Amino acid sequence: MDQANLLQLFIEQLPDHAIFLLDIDGKILSWNEGARNLLGYQPSEVIGREYASLFSPDAAGVGRPAALLLSAREGRQQDEGQHRHRNGSLLETNCVLLPLKDAEGTLYGFGCAMQERSADGMGTGQNSVVPLRRETILVVDDDEQVRAVSVGQLERLGYNVLQAANGPEALQVLDANSSVDMLFTDVVMPGGMNGGALAREARRLRPELKVLFTSGYFAEALLRDGRLEPGFALLVKPYGRHELSRKVREVLRAPA
Repeated sequence: MDQANLLQLFIEQLPDHAIFLLDIDGKILSWNEGARNLLGYQPSEVIGREYASLFSPDAAGVGRPAALLLSAREGRQQDEGQHRHRNGSLLETNCVLLPLKDAEGTLYGFGCAMQERSADGMGTGQNSVVPLRRETILVVDDDEQVRAVSVGQLERLGYNVLQAANGPEALQVLDANSSVDMLFTDVVMPGGMNGGALAREARRLRPELKVLFTSGYFAEALLRDGRLEPGFALLVKPYGRHELSRKVREVLRAPA
């Protein structure tokens, strides 16, 4: 495989940076995995749409074409703003637009790189690297090897990760760490507290906590056995890195 194809694979599979192309009129031409994770849209839902449609209703059509003009004129346009997730929520983002020109200076389109802006606003300077907000995930699984794999995958995806081997230990971690955004727990665990019971107690303590279950059983079996209640988010084992990345972003971005 040549260098150009390797670079294309890298961009397409980059999970934590939204990178996509626009034509000269601002229509979306491509959509990588990071864009899917950040904004929730599949490529088929956005390719061909206007770039302005990704902004909040108040921002759409108000100054956004000017951003393309400024990018073409200045060679770069970076700003902070809001983009709309597929579920309707608004994300605070940093966005960089670069004009794509040939050696003669003919404009063929734009490249867009986008990240969610951190809560403290760090990394938004013109020459700085803009970090993602690093959400914290608590991984709970009694199988040490499985837990280690999950922790490693989530850390490589850019998350802060805590871990626990069972329900009571997980509750202690939650009590000591108010920064936990999501509980990622196995359903079937020994010790008298399965994942469903853990989630109920965790939500009693932290009502805003997001919860993602994982299990080798399908949802229908878990509902039938009464281990989980309707409406839960489930990632069925075995799962790959792309499935994990997509499901975690989906749960974190869902309305509370």
